[in-house]
Amino acid sequence: MSSVSSRTAYVLLASIEDEFRSIVDHFAGDEDPLNVLQNKLLEIAHERRRRDGLESEPQTLSQLLPYLDFHDSYELTNSIGDLLPHSLRDGLKSLSAEVGRITGIRNRVAHNRPLDIDDLPTVVDFATELSKLAGWQWTRIRETQQELTSDPGYIFRAASQLIIDPDTSVANNLPAPDFDETSLLGRKDERKQLMRALRGSWPVISILGDGGIGKTALALQICYDLIEQKACPFEAIVWVTAKNAQLTSTEIVRIESAVEDSLGLFASASEALGGSGESTEAIDELLGVLESFPTLLVLDNVETVLDEKFPQFLREIPLGSKVLITSRIGVKTENPFRLIGLSLDDSVKLMRILARARGIDLDAIASNDDLAVWAKKMNCHPAYIKWFISGLQSGQLPERLLSDNGLVLDYCMSNVFDYLGETARAALRAMLVVPGSHTMAELAFLTDLDSAQIQQVILELTTTNFVTQVRSGASGTALELSDFARAYLRRSLSIDGSERELLTQKQKQLYTLGGGLKAAHALDPFSPETIDVRGVGDYSAAKQLREALDFAEQGRFDDGLRLCAEAAELAPGYHEAARVEAHIHERSTNFGEAYEAYSRAKDLSPEDPYVAYFFGEFLVRSGFNPSYGLRELQRAANLDPNSPVLQLAIADAHISTGDLRSAMDAAAYAVTTGAANTDAKDAAYVFWRACAFQVQTLSENQNWAQVAEDVEYAVAATESLEDDEFLVGTLDLVLWAEEMTRRGAGDCADNYIAARLVTLADGLRDRRLRADAGHSLRRIGTVEHLAERGFGFLRSASERYYFHARGMWDRRTFDELGMGSVLAFTPGSIPRDGKPEAMSVNWIG
Repeated sequence: MSSVSSRTAYVLLASIEDEFRSIVDHFAGDEDPLNVLQNKLLEIAHERRRRDGLESEPQTLSQLLPYLDFHDSYELTNSIGDLLPHSLRDGLKSLSAEVGRITGIRNRVAHNRPLDIDDLPTVVDFATELSKLAGWQWTRIRETQQELTSDPGYIFRAASQLIIDPDTSVANNLPAPDFDETSLLGRKDERKQLMRALRGSWPVISILGDGGIGKTALALQICYDLIEQKACPFEAIVWVTAKNAQLTSTEIVRIESAVEDSLGLFASASEALGGSGESTEAIDELLGVLESFPTLLVLDNVETVLDEKFPQFLREIPLGSKVLITSRIGVKTENPFRLIGLSLDDSVKLMRILARARGIDLDAIASNDDLAVWAKKMNCHPAYIKWFISGLQSGQLPERLLSDNGLVLDYCMSNVFDYLGETARAALRAMLVVPGSHTMAELAFLTDLDSAQIQQVILELTTTNFVTQVRSGASGTALELSDFARAYLRRSLSIDGSERELLTQKQKQLYTLGGGLKAAHALDPFSPETIDVRGVGDYSAAKQLREALDFAEQGRFDDGLRLCAEAAELAPGYHEAARVEAHIHERSTNFGEAYEAYSRAKDLSPEDPYVAYFFGEFLVRSGFNPSYGLRELQRAANLDPNSPVLQLAIADAHISTGDLRSAMDAAAYAVTTGAANTDAKDAAYVFWRACAFQVQTLSENQNWAQVAEDVEYAVAATESLEDDEFLVGTLDLVLWAEEMTRRGAGDCADNYIAARLVTLADGLRDRRLRADAGHSLRRIGTVEHLAERGFGFLRSASERYYFHARGMWDRRTFDELGMGSVLAFTPGSIPRDGKPEAMSVNWIG
């Protein structure tokens, strides 16, 4: 979950990029793309299109422009200066000095890096200057500025998107920085010293200091500094926290779901690096990974888990890897860096930046000397300063806030709480009653708020520092009460028993529902009707997606799509919201929208085999792009190589694309892996379907030697199957292959091959009747005539049969039959006059 500052900069930058692309399209859209873009930009745009799965050659400039980022589009706008109005051309050139700074900010925003102090003001000022230039309307920028002014929640809903090239930085699981509002003020010397230490020989470095002094923020900034370096000494940076209590001067408030000891902390770190996450194996697994490749392990708030195993682990850190610790207590084996309050100048600067962000006119109530006096009274402590500004925001007098340092917290928190609206207070009560961190979707469920309302609440709470952003496992970023907020609310907030009971029951309801959804997905993960739940934070959004699928089942597609959109708003990184949306579009035959939604699901979860499977199945089944669908299914099989379901899907895709031998190979693998379960029956059916089609194609080309090879392969591949794993439909396909093989024996001029074909045909008959003796009654015929009234005639050998649509296995398939369609059937009794009726008709080819 991005900070308010980052998200505001994001939507402004996206509008600026849109404007530059629109200028080029307006003034040069009819030009040859090669002449306008030149080779370098043309290749960049082509590469980004290919990453989006677009292989076709673009014909117009407008097809390439969406793939140019800020710097590319600005340079391109300048390169067509001769086509622009003079005022616009000159105005853009006058801003060229700012482009380098904006480009750097844009890249930080796009990749969710920490912002510098003046990044957001720089973007705001640049957008304002652009909108004043003559020669262009700047509609997109002005609309965005208006939305930002009139609707604070717009930044969470805006559909703006910045192009993000593959991130080549160090692998990491760093949480989003929560100090974008101020950047990391000061600490330049500390950053240099810590960076030097991390490149030195000491394996363990710690940042020590009291609560709220900025230890975590400094460590996080150091980590982001590292991943931006071209010569980073680490191949991975792993962040885990042991924060398990809110410590105040009067009480310690436990976080019930937190790590309890050092083994729990090490298990979390091991799991982040691909280990089992089991505490009994944690130390060995973690040391093994740290030994395999240079890794920086960041352990945050370790004072809560200092036991005998902790120093033991630190003494065994392998050469090349390092551990960075933040703690209120030293661990005695590290190279310590003690962190104290900010400098006086930085403290004053912090107050001014916070005041500006929150709309407080400090100059109207204090001189610079007054601010310095206030900072000294707060010991230049960053956390105290933030709460002090929150108190000013709520209308309190600075003298009252500073009159007693022991009461600063209470004064600030009570006044800020009074400043909050009722929905925000309801969210705080929910977070207090239900322990731990909460995703936006969870909070919406607990408080009965929709996505727009909960976004407004979160904006309100983060602005007043009541909550902090934390990682919530696979579900992404979540919110938890800040240290001071929890302490204040526990002492002073009264929650009646009925509300407490209601919130507790809603939590239990959510966990029960989420557990059920997880269990259903575990039983049948390849069903489009089950929901993949990453963690507790997804339960609420998954509930809405389950309801969306129910609506789709009833044909209420618009209602289902509305719930998908709501789930996506509540859990922006949740791939299942896009996947379920795609499924609903697919069911309503809106294939274009289905493709777009499946693509979003793939972008959100590129390593998920189920998303790849559903995407591939859609592309093949709908005929939208079978070749691309086959590649997606093969990618899914690489991600989950032991799944017979995926091999069957690949076999079906090969059949759709006409590669029948490859279909047989994929189905044969599924026959092996699907043995002893219901997948074996499906695998046998798909295998013999591919084989029958292959024999049909080879027979038409009179390639009798290959017919013999493929039938022999088919017999061997399915020999291990039990008799009851041959469905009637599968035996019909075997019968068809048998008859074509036997006819081939009569048509083949090579006596040896003809004899092989006879033997193989006899073997197919024996295998078929061994599985089901009653199948001897079945025949193969081809359609000779179809009537509009739901009946037709087919020929089998020399006999002509009558059949009716109601006699088919699936009545609906009658309408898809054509002359020459191959049917399997059971002959009915021969009447005195007329034709015998074909019964139990199965369309097989």
